[in-house]
Amino acid sequence: EGRNQIARRNAMTLNCMKMIVLGGCLTAMGAAQNSYRVLEELSDGAGILDCSDDGSTVIVRQVIGSTTLQGRFWTSTGGLQSLPSSGGAPGLSHAFACSADGSVIVGGSGADAVRWTAGTGSVSLGAGSGNALDVSGDGNVIVGVDALGPWRWTPATGVQRLIDPGGAVATLCSADGSATFGAYSPSGTQTHLVRWPATGGIDMVGTTIFPPNVQPFASADGEALAFAGSLAGQGVTYLWTPATGAQMLAAPPGMSFTWSYPAGISADGQVVVGTALLSTGQAHPYRWTVGGGMQILPVLPWSAVTNFKTLGCSEDGTVVYGQAQVPGPDRRPFHWTQSGGTQLLDAPGPWDLWILKSTADGMGLIGLGSEEGGVMELSRFQVGSSGVGSRYGSPAAVNSMGQSGEISLVGSQSIAANNLVLGARDLPSQVFGYFLVGTGSAELQGLPGSHGTLLVAGVLGRLNQAGQIRNSGLAGTFGLPLDLNNLPVGPLASGTTLHFQAWYRDRDPQPTSTFTDGVCVTMF
Repeated sequence: EGRNQIARRNAMTLNCMKMIVLGGCLTAMGAAQNSYRVLEELSDGAGILDCSDDGSTVIVRQVIGSTTLQGRFWTSTGGLQSLPSSGGAPGLSHAFACSADGSVIVGGSGADAVRWTAGTGSVSLGAGSGNALDVSGDGNVIVGVDALGPWRWTPATGVQRLIDPGGAVATLCSADGSATFGAYSPSGTQTHLVRWPATGGIDMVGTTIFPPNVQPFASADGEALAFAGSLAGQGVTYLWTPATGAQMLAAPPGMSFTWSYPAGISADGQVVVGTALLSTGQAHPYRWTVGGGMQILPVLPWSAVTNFKTLGCSEDGTVVYGQAQVPGPDRRPFHWTQSGGTQLLDAPGPWDLWILKSTADGMGLIGLGSEEGGVMELSRFQVGSSGVGSRYGSPAAVNSMGQSGEISLVGSQSIAANNLVLGARDLPSQVFGYFLVGTGSAELQGLPGSHGTLLVAGVLGRLNQAGQIRNSGLAGTFGLPLDLNNLPVGPLASGTTLHFQAWYRDRDPQPTSTFTDGVCVTMF
């Protein structure tokens, strides 16, 4: 029944604004759409700790039995899995973080910190090495703590001891692995933040005492850290750099707040996002930039929403997301962009849904939702994006999931930039497919072995060479970065219009195939 219920819910999409355009290429993408998909049912008491940049790997925490916490991970190809103990022996293990692409997962098994890949399984980082708590983007720098104190690990050096000012814990690794951050509490009431550069030594960052459960956030190069501190008993956000030290992020001119705390930082350290409690008594999201200071993000005057809690931002800091408190115990995710403003997202049914992590671009929100009855479900919102090019032939033929497969195109129309990425979503789970490219459009139905409509024509080619055939995984999505210098339609020139569409396997109920809608873009 659980799987059937997931399938029924996944057949529903939200805020859909479909359009039909054939034969032309408009200058802007068709109407944006939001979609919602349940990834996995979980037991009560679950939480999300981390996810890969594309959301295909999610680190979750579950309560096993009545009190035991079990670290597990979900992947789009393998579903929910337990982190194996070192050597594959049975035993309780904990997963804490993953690399940017999700191929490396770190955690602890028994008394040993472990590093997991699909090829190696769980490999101990050393006897008694404790727990690995974070990992760099490439998976080659790991930080953690054991009974002897904080440490940093690389394949070349193994476990290296970090300077310990007294009971310190290494909890955060910069994305490039050049800096480790941690904390220690000598007095038991104040927590001091520190940074260990990869070159050696230790930097004292500042003191954080409010609120005690707010983690710090580091820039990709480890040269900036946003954290929650205190000024005259008031909780405030600080930004630390080696050059400036810790500086308070002040309220906008003419405004005041009771407290503020951070929820994320951009990769370049130029943007900090978080939550501020205004003098009106309502908590609002904020976005701070180096050049513009703090901005209290505008929200619609929803009389039904009482408070907002910011939970993060995209890598470039242009997207802010979090949760909104609505009447009763329910929470709903919100999503903010400069062009689209603030959206209050919703899901089918009576849900309490909150978002904890997002994909690197901020458009894929990974969260947990509870139905009436307390069933926890790991879920994904895909927030509509304008992208580049124009969608046409929408909606596509309905597939076996009761959905119409949709194509997306993001990046640059510049041939020289060579930076376009195709995506397909709302597909059946675990099916193979690939993308088609052509120099013209069509509307051909009744093709042998397919119940969809072919929308590309002209000089036509299949992107089905080695490494280009994709699997939709459990999430029902796949993508492909394009190499514009090696498309099967030949060399590109400024003014060339390209048409794309995804083809994929399906059942109706017998094996068949179908297509997504199309997208066209004029290159320059």
